[in-house]
Amino acid sequence: MISISFTEPDELYIWGSTKDLKDIALSLTKVGGVGGNEFEIKAEIVDSTPYDRSLELISVKVTEGPVKVGVINNEARVTGSQEALSTFSSFFEFEETARKGDHTHHEYFSGNEYIHPNSIPTVIGVV
Repeated sequence: MISISFTEPDELYIWGSTKDLKDIALSLTKVGGVGGNEFEIKAEIVDSTPYDRSLELISVKVTEGPVKVGVINNEARVTGSQEALSTFSSFFEFEETARKGDHTHHEYFSGNEYIHPNSIPTVIGVV
């Protein structure tokens, strides 16, 4: 099971086993197809230290444009075009031999057409 930790206004950490993260990657590549335009994955509530709090779930919805990660109440909300979400999936793909602490950074930089400028910088990591 994944966990999601958050500190206002812009520190988000999604973490889990390589298998859990790979399952999210697979779901991101399939959303918008036969399975529908959205999905949710529940997260385990844990001690989120050094972050302020733990979030209950991640929701993903196909819209238009680049990926935008936001937090609403106790939910990490991800929106974007099918193509952008498919690109986002690569941030969840780790080798089975990945070690605890291995991580990726999903963060906007000037000229990036797949990440919305107002997207919360997100770290995706292996535990």
